[in-house]
Amino acid sequence: PQHATDAAYLKAILLGERNALGKAVSNDFRRAGASHLLAISGFHIAIVGGALLWVFERLKLGRRGRWLTVIALWLFILLIGAPPSALRAGLMASTVLVTGILDRPASGLPPLALAILLMTLWNPNYVWWVGFQLSVLATLALILFAGRIQKAVAPLPRWLRPMALIALLSLAVQVTTLPLVAYTFRQLSLISLLSNIALTWAQPFALLLGGTATLIGTLHVTIGSYLAWIAWPFLHYSVWSAQTFASVPNASVHLTTATVSWIAGYYALLVFSLWQQNLLPEFRFRWWRRLNRNVLPVSALLTLCLAFFVSWQVVQAAPSETEVSLHTADIRAVLHIEQAQTVLLLDYDESAYAGQDALVDQLAQHLPLFDQTLDAVVLLSPKFQVIGQAERLFAAYPVTALYSVFAIDALSEWDQANIAQLDAYGVDVQPLRVGDQVVAGVRLLRDVDGNWVVQSGY
Repeated sequence: PQHATDAAYLKAILLGERNALGKAVSNDFRRAGASHLLAISGFHIAIVGGALLWVFERLKLGRRGRWLTVIALWLFILLIGAPPSALRAGLMASTVLVTGILDRPASGLPPLALAILLMTLWNPNYVWWVGFQLSVLATLALILFAGRIQKAVAPLPRWLRPMALIALLSLAVQVTTLPLVAYTFRQLSLISLLSNIALTWAQPFALLLGGTATLIGTLHVTIGSYLAWIAWPFLHYSVWSAQTFASVPNASVHLTTATVSWIAGYYALLVFSLWQQNLLPEFRFRWWRRLNRNVLPVSALLTLCLAFFVSWQVVQAAPSETEVSLHTADIRAVLHIEQAQTVLLLDYDESAYAGQDALVDQLAQHLPLFDQTLDAVVLLSPKFQVIGQAERLFAAYPVTALYSVFAIDALSEWDQANIAQLDAYGVDVQPLRVGDQVVAGVRLLRDVDGNWVVQSGY
């Protein structure tokens, strides 16, 4: 039921627990480029800390209000399990609040550096955690670009400033984290900017109203239920928006593995650009000053280069074969492409281990860049490896239909439990027999050697 999904969304943004939300909804947020909203991040800590500080200031507690804000914020962080992103944000917020209490000037970089230092001293392995890396980069983007963005939107009409501010801040964060996201997850949302604009404004209302309703509901159920109805429109809107954006055709595309050298080059260029912009005009390189004076022509040239690159990628990704054999990670797979329809057959094969995501990467090389939907996935074996590979496909690509050539009811409880993992993505496993139509014009058959094949022309 939708109300249960909305309640699970509140639990995810309030406590960081996604299990009740379900894999299908989590996938929708990921394809919409808004999965960071489901994790406890600096954005959530900033909302909670800002709300606490506002309440204590309204009570005219002065400096005691700031100390109470620090204490209440850390109680909240401990309550949600103290994830690394919340620890980093809590340390930063506490540093800023304490420097304000001591009447010392505060800026964003020293608190961030202190948070990184303390967290890595406590646990050096944080350096290798992707969530920690993304959290630090996102915070760094806000520190570096927030001031510039606020000045840029100042001349705009008052009603337009909040939307422009959200859009530009989201763009700054995405530009800063893009290489790491592409390298780690090998997936890129093409509509993340729009989805973040649509979702971010509702997050403070959903979090604060929902959290207040939950807290008061533990003391008085009736009052808490009334407050929950006030929070519900924002919760429902957030889930509905993510599902709507995720349903857009080709909302996200899967990328082949990026190289470390490309990532290093990207960040080197970003650091160089920021360094030049922070220098006085007379100290900048002459050619850089010329670029600044010709922003529009340079932007047009870069846009043309980007359009050429994307067009080239589209041409390169266009399928040149009807049948593609894939063989990796104990899996034997056949990709059938017929009139922009894709059918993938998954079977077990005792081959050498080649990496869990190798099949997902191979598909990215054969599927069109802007049409990466798998119209049908056919499970030819109930083996654990096949089910696990299918689950990774669901996490990487939209799957329209899922079939099995074996009777699920006849499987062991263990195998049925594995199959049930796929049901969590919102696509039911349907039975398929020899001669049945998989997609329009394509049927499942067996050749003389007993191998499963798909043939077109029906």
